Amino acid sequence: AVTGTSSSQASLSWTDNASTETGFELQRKAGLDGTLPGQVEDYSGNLSHGSLMPSQATGPALQSGGYYQFDGVNDYIASVDDPADATGDITVALWMQAPTASSYQVLASKYKGTEDAGWIISILANGKIRVDGRTKAGTYYTTPESTSSVRDSQWHQVSFVRSGATWKVFVDGSLQSSSSRGAGSFGNSVSLEIGKMTGETVYYNGALDASRRYTRAFSAAEILSLFQAGRSAAVDAVSTSSQKIFHPMDAAPTDWSQLALPAANSTAHN
Repeated sequence: AVTGTSSSQASLSWTDNASTETGFELQRKAGLDGTLPGQVEDYSGNLSHGSLMPSQATGPALQSGGYYQFDGVNDYIASVDDPADATGDITVALWMQAPTASSYQVLASKYKGTEDAGWIISILANGKIRVDGRTKAGTYYTTPESTSSVRDSQWHQVSFVRSGATWKVFVDGSLQSSSSRGAGSFGNSVSLEIGKMTGETVYYNGALDASRRYTRAFSAAEILSLFQAGRSAAVDAVSTSSQKIFHPMDAAPTDWSQLALPAANSTAHN
């Protein structure tokens, strides 16, 4: 039985007379619906939950500021397949904090060369942002680098917008590059991976937070509004109608916590 004792507490009790039981495990779910231990909640409502990789214990580490730290060795978050596909326009945004060490690293990707489709958002050795990708046209496209470097150990929002054949890169709400590239489909069969290049051993060393993906192209004003809403914004400053994935990354790494392991054949209260 569950009895509410206040707006934040409840008393739970049960009795089990089974002679074969050796104990019970009671777990508390802190996030929304559908996650399991080791998953990162998707708050978009599409259940595109991410998984801590290579495992719950050794994947990205949750920090007290409500973000994940990636080690640059084998840490990443893998999301599910289909909701991350995009045959048309797309917007991807995330917050990142990178140390000054210089090497090519990947912030997020959904790319498969053998399917000639997908995109890669990377931070170059000089600290600038670039987007690469294929759109089923037999061509590997590369955007111009961002004009500013983000390797300064400060928080920055990086956004990629594909509108028709125009690919745009934004940093902190400001347009940094715009170029004419492929207008075809990014859709492929691989997972969206945060902090890693899909299918490769190229990882990210630094902090990531609040990753989002949409199936439409944001305007410059919307990108600025999203940046101004801040890293800790629980919801967007713009319409969520096209939002497919939102990982705020501000809950516990598993969104679960063990509360009790009472003995068998007993009554427990918590």
